[in-house]
Amino acid sequence: LIGSNRPQKTKDFLSLRNIPHVLSWCFGECSNQHFVGFDNIKSAYNMAWIVLENGHRKIAMISGISENNDRAIDRIAGVKSAIADFGQGAELIKIVESRYLLENGAEAFDELMSRPEKPTAIICGNDVLAAGAIVQAKSRGISVPGDVSITGFDDIGLAFVSDPALTTVRVPQIEMGRAAAQMLIDLIAGRTDCPNIEFETEVIIRASLGPPNN
Repeated sequence: LIGSNRPQKTKDFLSLRNIPHVLSWCFGECSNQHFVGFDNIKSAYNMAWIVLENGHRKIAMISGISENNDRAIDRIAGVKSAIADFGQGAELIKIVESRYLLENGAEAFDELMSRPEKPTAIICGNDVLAAGAIVQAKSRGISVPGDVSITGFDDIGLAFVSDPALTTVRVPQIEMGRAAAQMLIDLIAGRTDCPNIEFETEVIIRASLGPPNN
């Protein structure tokens, strides 16, 4: 299962029927759950911190829909926490929540750049939203990263071929998937001592992030 935010009836269904399952793309310490994933708060915090170290103080975010989505909630929390810890006048001036399509990223970019107070950096909740924002910036003659820096999350193939290439959080997707599958096999086989597995993520610096042009 991707993420931990599930309706109680789903949890009850799995528990009542004793169905082996693994939660991935997230991480927690619940004694009655098996996790193979990573800390979304910490990963987003690290991304935001690097944006701040590049000199940005007016920051916006294009997030996935946070309702019933623990990954989106945690990534927002990580960005907010980094900005609060960094200080020095840094602020999160706007969050736009969006569905995960290129055109949604483009629409969210327009909303942010139509504000009187424009961000110098936009942190996106995934690479698809970031790529949509970059395409829209180019169509409007807005330079990335000259006028606004844009970052993503996941490091899918789209991040590398984006123009400019996308600064993003690299998630060890293949390794995480293999480990989750192995844990599920072990649970089905009756193992009861499967430890939770937490993977580390890494911020990959590419051309879409630069210092603010002011």
